[in-house]
Amino acid sequence: VHGFFALLDRIRMTDGEEDGTQIDAFELRETPKMKNRMVHFCIFPETELWELERFIRFAGALRYSHIVLEFWGMLRYDVMGELAWKHAYSKEEIRPLIALAKTLGLSVIPMFNHWGHATASRVVHGKHVVLDQNPALASYFSEDGWCWDIRRQKVRALLRAVRRELCELCGEGEYFHIGCDEAYSFDGTRESMDTVTDFINEVTAEMRAEGRRVIMWGDMLLFREAHFNPQNRYACLARSSEAAKYLRDRLDHGVVIADWQYDAVNAPLDTAKVFRDEGFDTLICPWDRSHENVRACLDTAEEYA
Repeated sequence: VHGFFALLDRIRMTDGEEDGTQIDAFELRETPKMKNRMVHFCIFPETELWELERFIRFAGALRYSHIVLEFWGMLRYDVMGELAWKHAYSKEEIRPLIALAKTLGLSVIPMFNHWGHATASRVVHGKHVVLDQNPALASYFSEDGWCWDIRRQKVRALLRAVRRELCELCGEGEYFHIGCDEAYSFDGTRESMDTVTDFINEVTAEMRAEGRRVIMWGDMLLFREAHFNPQNRYACLARSSEAAKYLRDRLDHGVVIADWQYDAVNAPLDTAKVFRDEGFDTLICPWDRSHENVRACLDTAEEYA
């Protein structure tokens, strides 16, 4: 299928008076520089299915290797109805798009945030998919509602069931993205750091037994002052350098770190080097905010590969 899209890339409009197209005679021998060429798409409450289909087709045409699908309260789960807004999509509506992605050469990576972003909404919006519909479920969350209370066994059981449903929906694959970013409720004590790393390691072991690697965001494993750079405003949310190092040391090094640095414009990215040098496989994640950001991340990935 990648060869087919390479062929389409060669189609040009004719230069003559008559409208038409032409393809030059050519032989193409191509190997991607990067094995993993992933793209992440969020299905928000405002996202229409035709938008998701268009995005999947475009990602396939660009010959990405993987697509991460994150449903922000927009997929109906069997385990808990309140995990979805009333107008969320059913699995039956999503399955054809999963099949389409695979037809286009994309491996689908399911994602569900296991720590911060438990609201299934950005913090600036003040929405909470579960508590807005059923406040009696408050014990599943931190006091401010922003994080999952991963100390509780019922929360771990719920998240396990969600993983099971998403893996069944998306089919066989190499990865599962557990998020774990922007956990603003985290107090950074030794006890809480042990709880977090034990939880992530537990999920990692469960996913490994099913043939999948866990991906998580890296911002909670970095301390801002340790990577101060006026040109590259790194996303670092650990409470201290000591806390960041403690978390990284206790974390299963089979976890893949997704280093999201949307405001970095100069390569190489120091944060990616931290994870790589400590033995983590690392994904460098730009945003579509600026060409300079994307270029810096691509150059860093090429240099550190």
